[in-house]
Amino acid sequence: MDAIKKAIRLNGDADTMACIAGGIAQAFYREIPKDIAQKVVNLLPEEFHNITRDFYKTYKVKVKTV
Repeated sequence: MDAIKKAIRLNGDADTMACIAGGIAQAFYREIPKDIAQKVVNLLPEEFHNITRDFYKTYKVKVKTV
C-alpha cells in the first residue's frame, strides 16, 4: 500500500506509476494483503475477473483466492 501511495504522490501519470509500483511490490513481497485484494476484486467487472484467472492459469501464478 505504501509503494502505491508514494507513486501517486509523485504527480505526473499517477495511475500508471501506481500500477507499476504495485506490480513491483507484489513481485517483491510475493503477496498482496487480503483486505487490499478484496477491495480491488469488488471493484472489477466480471470480465476482468476472467482475464485475471486466465493470466494466472497461463503463467502458473500461484495466488491465494480472495
